[in-house]
Amino acid sequence: MKKISKTVLALSLTGVMTIGTLTTGTLPTSAVGNGPNYNGNESIQTSILTTYDELVEYLLKQEAR
Repeated sequence: MKKISKTVLALSLTGVMTIGTLTTGTLPTSAVGNGPNYNGNESIQTSILTTYDELVEYLLKQEAR
């Protein structure tokens, strides 16, 4: 009885792994690895800003551009 259950377990696991491999390889992927559309203008260098008011002024100036 134990030998049959081990055989059935081994065969079912083999089948699951085979089906998983086949279905994973056929799924379409849409990621191309370019990431979000950042052009280098989105980062704020806070080392040049010392107060909250300077940050607000800087952001308003950047928004006006």
